[in-house]
Amino acid sequence: MKKSYLFLIVCFLIAFAPSARCDLSLNSVTRTGRRITERGRVAVSQGRLQIEEAKGETAPLQSVLLIHAVREEVSLMDHASRRYTVMPLSVLRGMTGQFKGILDLLPPEQRNAAAGYLNQKPLKLSVTRLGKTLNIQDLTCDGYVISSDGSPAYEVWMVPDAVFPENAADLRTLRKILKILTELAEAMPGEAGEEGALVALDRIEGVPLRIRKIGAPGSVTEIHIETKRVDPERFRPPAGYECTPGLFPGL
Repeated sequence: MKKSYLFLIVCFLIAFAPSARCDLSLNSVTRTGRRITERGRVAVSQGRLQIEEAKGETAPLQSVLLIHAVREEVSLMDHASRRYTVMPLSVLRGMTGQFKGILDLLPPEQRNAAAGYLNQKPLKLSVTRLGKTLNIQDLTCDGYVISSDGSPAYEVWMVPDAVFPENAADLRTLRKILKILTELAEAMPGEAGEEGALVALDRIEGVPLRIRKIGAPGSVTEIHIETKRVDPERFRPPAGYECTPGLFPGL
């Protein structure tokens, strides 16, 4: 899985499912120093999740990922080619620990470029509780450190699931998807595993409100929650895009 998609999945997938009265939107801003480097927006409604992302402070947000928890399908968008793919979650589950087999699906030039990458050693992920709390957005959050191969990679601050009782059923459904992605990331080569270390969030009870990447250059992601109705069109591929076979659109 492309690292940018995996990173977005990791940051938001465990977040929410809708209550009976409203949908949920999460807006994230990632800063490196004082500079805004990434922005994201997540909408969740009736077991469906949509993720938008943009680089920098002013670029428009674009939909990159759709997940239908009931049908267990993932759709990936490529805006450059105006294409998208639809992938059953069972395909991701089957990919776990079998990344070298992906080479057979690639054209020769991409196969040669990916061979060295896929031969890297997978990373092992672990979670340590900090034993302290922090008030974020008037909510009490617990602190954790996620490590890759024993080296601290992320500090995360989580608000307990109990704060969102009306979202419990769909939250459980989405956690099942995240568990698949966790297994996937742990089987991925070293570079991708490091970037995808946040999938270890599936081992922590709660919802992330702040994520700090440890080490140079480092970054901090703040996640702000909104409760509002979401346009159903956001959970469909953009109009005029072509559905293509394969793992990733644009390849």
